[in-house]
Amino acid sequence: MTDYHALRPATVTDISFIVELETAPENGFVHQNTYEEHLDALSQDENTIYWIAEDKSGNRLGYAFLYRSSPQRMEFRRVVISSKEKGTGSKFITAVCKTMFEDANLETIWLDVYQSNDQARYVYSKLGFREIKIDEDKPHPKFGPLIIMELERKSFG
Repeated sequence: MTDYHALRPATVTDISFIVELETAPENGFVHQNTYEEHLDALSQDENTIYWIAEDKSGNRLGYAFLYRSSPQRMEFRRVVISSKEKGTGSKFITAVCKTMFEDANLETIWLDVYQSNDQARYVYSKLGFREIKIDEDKPHPKFGPLIIMELERKSFG
């Protein structure tokens, strides 16, 4: 794998790649959808957006799955990169946020992350997301509660 170069909208032909990333053993923190669930979301839900990260040769490096939770708020439901700790995820997340703030007229992008996922929390914080609350209603038995983080347009960049 090489460095992140660009993002592009995902297509139906990317779904197998997305499912493969979600089910990889090193992605234990990642929620998983079936092929059919991704197909439905990608092709039938106007509030759902999928992005693919690519290198200069067009090789897929990862994906992002976002959901518009209100007119000016969007949730990062998933961000998964195949090659960890090389800066690819940070560059990709920054590009997705920039695109969504500019093209979708958003004020806020938010996400949840398991409290025990220190690496992801570090990356999100470094990119400007701030922790706003701990959701302790239904903690995961292995990973603990979710932390809600958000990035506001006015503080991005």
